[in-house]
Amino acid sequence: MKNKELITNIVYYAMIFLFLFVFFSVINPLVLLHTDDWIYISFHRHAVPIWDFWNPTRVFPEVFMPLCGSIAAYFIYPLSGNYLQSVTWVLAAVVSLFISIYLFLFGRVLNKKYNQPLYKVLLYSTLFLIFHFLIFRSAPSDNNYLFFSRDVTNYFYYMIPDILNCSLILYFMLDDVLDDGYNKLKSGVYKKHPIRYGLLLLVIYMALLSNLFSSIILAAYVGSQLLVELYRVLRKRISFKACIRKNSFRLTFILSWIIVQVFELNGQRAKLLQMRGG
Repeated sequence: MKNKELITNIVYYAMIFLFLFVFFSVINPLVLLHTDDWIYISFHRHAVPIWDFWNPTRVFPEVFMPLCGSIAAYFIYPLSGNYLQSVTWVLAAVVSLFISIYLFLFGRVLNKKYNQPLYKVLLYSTLFLIFHFLIFRSAPSDNNYLFFSRDVTNYFYYMIPDILNCSLILYFMLDDVLDDGYNKLKSGVYKKHPIRYGLLLLVIYMALLSNLFSSIILAAYVGSQLLVELYRVLRKRISFKACIRKNSFRLTFILSWIIVQVFELNGQRAKLLQMRGG
C-alpha cells in the first residue's frame, strides 16, 4: 500500500470510528440500565466451556464485558470522576472499534478480491455503513438499525459476536487459514507469522464460544465451503482422501462447533427451557 493510500485509509477509518463513538456515546449512549447490565458488567467466569453451567459456552461475552467494566473502573473513572460516564465511553469505544474493523475488512475484500480502486472502496464502504442504519427506516424517528440492541448486555451477547463472526468471514475471504491447513502446518506457514496466527486462533476460539446464534454465521460459511469440496469429490476432481486432508482444519472447526452445541444443550438454561416446554 502506497503512503498516500495508507494516510487516506488512516484518516477515513479514524473518521468512521469518531462518528461511531459520538453516536454510541452521545446520540444513542450505551448506558447501564437494568439488572442484567449491572450483573454481567461485574460477573467473571473462566474462559473455557463449563459443563452444566447457566451459559456453558458463552465465553466471549462473559469474559469481555466485565473486562470492559474493569477498564472503565480502574483506568477511565479516576480521570473522569463519573463511573457511569466512564463505562459509556469504554463501551462506545469498543462497539465503534468492532464496527470499524468490520468495515475495514469489507473494504479490503473489495480492494484485494475485486480489484476496486481506493476511491471506490471508500465510497462503497460508506454506503455499506449507511445502509446498516437505513435498512429498517420506516418512520421519521425511532427506527431500528442493524447495530441496534435494546441494552448493553445484548450488545455484548448478540451484536458484537455477530460482527465478530462476520468479520472473520471477511478475513477468511482474504486469507483462508483453514484451507489446506494440514499442509500449511506441516510446511511451517503458520510459524512464519506466529503472533498474527496466534491472535487469529484466539479470535476464532472466541467467535466459536460467543453465542449459539452468532457462531452459526461462521459455521454456515465453513460448512458451505465443505459442501463445495464434497461436490468436487463427487465430480471426481479430487480424491476423498485428498479432500479430507485439504479440509482437515475445516472439519475440525465444524466438529468443535458441534461439541459446543452439546455443551449448550446440557446447560442449566437449556434444561430450564426443556422443562417449561414439557
